[in-house]
Parts: sequence; C-alpha cells; structure tokens
Amino acid sequence: MIAQKTVMRYLSLALALLAQTAFADDLYQTYHNLRFGYSIAYPKTILYPQGESDNGDGQKFLSKEADASLIVYGSYNALDQTYILKSHAAEPMNILKKSSLIE
Repeated sequence: MIAQKTVMRYLSLALALLAQTAFADDLYQTYHNLRFGYSIAYPKTILYPQGESDNGDGQKFLSKEADASLIVYGSYNALDQTYILKSHAAEPMNILKKSSLIE
C-alpha cells in the first residue's frame, strides 16, 4: 500500500510538471544560438525576434512599439575575465503583473 501511494505521488508530481511546462510553452518561445551553444526563453507575446546578427553571435528582440528590447549574444572570453551578474528576476514579474499578463 505504501508503494502504491508513493507511485501516485510521483505520478501526480509528473503530471503537475507536465502541465506547468505546457503552460510555459504557451507563453514563451525559445531562441537557440548554435555558434555559442546557448538558449533563452523569451515571452513570445511581448518580444519579437529581429533576426540573428550577421556573425551569428546573438539576436535582438523588440516589443511591438520598440519601447523595450532584449539583446542576447555570446563572445569568447579571450582575456579570461569573470563578471558577477546581479539578478533582477523579480522586476520582469512585477512588470507582467502590472500589465495583467499574469496573476
């Protein structure tokens, strides 16, 4: 009986993750950069790709009114420099909440 409950819990978790992934697929599109081997997910109803750069290092994304942009690119670390990035993950979520795109 315990094994059956455990299996049901894992099955429930798997279904919840699958549903969440399907929801995310409705909101986000993935951009893959083959030259540098990275990928990002961007909100497909807010940002629109402008085409990959001529040298294939990245892409620019603009909003419909071009009042917001996202630029992603890769480069070689020839000088072996390390950068510390600050996370501003909460800021986009607050903007989306204010615009009623998410609850």
